[in-house]
Amino acid sequence: MGAFLSGGLDSSVMVAVQSGLSGTAVETFSIGFHEAGFSELPYARQVARQFGTSHTEEIVTPKAAEMLDDLVRYYDEPFADSSAIPTLCLSRLARQRVKGVISGDGGDEALGGYRRYAHDLREAWLRRRIPGWIRRGLVGQLARRWPKADWLPRIFRAKTLLTNLSMEGPEAYANTLSMCRLPARRRLLHGDLLAELNGYRPEQAICDRFAEAASDDPLAGMVAADVNTLLPDDFLVKVDRASMSCGLEVRPPLVDHELLELAARIPSELKVRRGQTKWILKQLYRDRLPAEVTKRAKHGFEIPVDGWLRGPLREVFESAVLSPNSRVACLVERSAVRQLYGSHLAKVGRHGNVLWSLLVLARWADEYLAPARGAEAGGSMATDVVPRPTVPVAGTVAEKTE
Repeated sequence: MGAFLSGGLDSSVMVAVQSGLSGTAVETFSIGFHEAGFSELPYARQVARQFGTSHTEEIVTPKAAEMLDDLVRYYDEPFADSSAIPTLCLSRLARQRVKGVISGDGGDEALGGYRRYAHDLREAWLRRRIPGWIRRGLVGQLARRWPKADWLPRIFRAKTLLTNLSMEGPEAYANTLSMCRLPARRRLLHGDLLAELNGYRPEQAICDRFAEAASDDPLAGMVAADVNTLLPDDFLVKVDRASMSCGLEVRPPLVDHELLELAARIPSELKVRRGQTKWILKQLYRDRLPAEVTKRAKHGFEIPVDGWLRGPLREVFESAVLSPNSRVACLVERSAVRQLYGSHLAKVGRHGNVLWSLLVLARWADEYLAPARGAEAGGSMATDVVPRPTVPVAGTVAEKTE
């Protein structure tokens, strides 16, 4: 049994535990990028050296986007998490040497590891100290008038802060998680599709799960939302389908239900303390892991999507999304998409994740949608869903635009 080793805290802890239990060197596998700021390979190498693992790594380049059509078939839906690409690369790399690996998935949810937790806890502290009528009135008006600055770090994005303060806790956290918020969706989605959606708001699922938390502790609400939505519907699905497509078994010990239940009883102040996330786990492993691993901030597992869409994937995006003959044309407002894309190319904002979502939607539409019968006669939607043969999958499959 090998291990995925990102160089982050959770996977490093898993390697530390696994190495202590194994009588032989653990096989570890890492993925990195040439682009500065995206690769964690130096940290993964430190951990591999410290525990004497047999370490293998690979650099992911924009050429990996050629597997996008494979991913569309593996997931059977427009699954727009861009980290599915390096996850598939990592799975294929590991499968060359082992049949199964341990992963660190679930640690951030269990022990308060996301940076957004610290931000939203500060917002919750402020929210409790501002009367509701002021938040909904004055603060809400300021939020609507405040200019966007989504190219800045979140701490400097006053619009997001003001918007969240004008809301109650569940709605604010849903707004934090939303990659493409309601005003942007109304601009980007075709009118016929909006009518078909009939007012559906995906944020409601986040609000419902947040509100079901066993206490009024804001962090408990955030974790409840993540454990019941993002973790099973995005992260675990992403890893499971990518790995099973090449016959690799991935086991995430940190999502064991007994461990999650234990973690839920740990006081929030031991998880996020003075802005430091996953505080208790860092204290437990500060003498066993390199200081660079325990002291550095959380690093997301993602591709350099902003830069790739301005460069090597530009032609791919324009052909798939902006062509009037593409099947996604009936699902989006192409003029609004062009405007967003132009803004991204000019570096007026960071819209890479939304544009990547549109690219995945376009490739999915090319695979699964066909012109509707009688569409020329005035049908509301220009496509019908047509089942297509999918690639067999081995085994059983278990920041923002406003």
